[in-house]
Amino acid sequence: MEKILCGLEMKLLNIDNLEGTCVLINPLKLVIIDNNRVKIQSSTKQIYIYGVHLDDVPSLSHFMNNILYKSSEKIPLSYSLEKILKLCSKRRLPKIKDVLKNIENKDRSIIAGDFNEPSHIDLKNIKIPVSIELEKNGFVDTYRFMNKGSVGYTWPSGKFYKNEPSQRIDFIYTKKIKNNIVNYI
Repeated sequence: MEKILCGLEMKLLNIDNLEGTCVLINPLKLVIIDNNRVKIQSSTKQIYIYGVHLDDVPSLSHFMNNILYKSSEKIPLSYSLEKILKLCSKRRLPKIKDVLKNIENKDRSIIAGDFNEPSHIDLKNIKIPVSIELEKNGFVDTYRFMNKGSVGYTWPSGKFYKNEPSQRIDFIYTKKIKNNIVNYI
């Protein structure tokens, strides 16, 4: 891996070994400060980056489509939407709150990955816990920011999952990052 990265003139920002998530960095434009922070070469401003993978049970999209989610943990379709949302909060929200504790108010931030639940922006009038928490903390759903009103799905992927409900459960959230940040990364 190191030889490949060297050949690509990239460096690895290690995010979470247990989850197997990482970010590749262009060292000509960004300097790695620590496991989750980089800075632009010509600046002192830091960017906090976190790759997240949240628990997939319960699957809100399956529940809403009246499909029993195939996992070792069966969540009955007889549960109310309110009970499912409480389970989502209990299972996913603590990890996001831990990530948010590590981000100082002054940091520009990117939180991206597999959230395993849709956004409250996509499912109007349904209080999806993680996306609401991120919005409350000043994060922007980049897909929604750039694609107002359009439908976009990140799941299912591949033929094996073709019978899964179409959903957008993978996100890139940013905070205090202007549109031109792409020029630096």
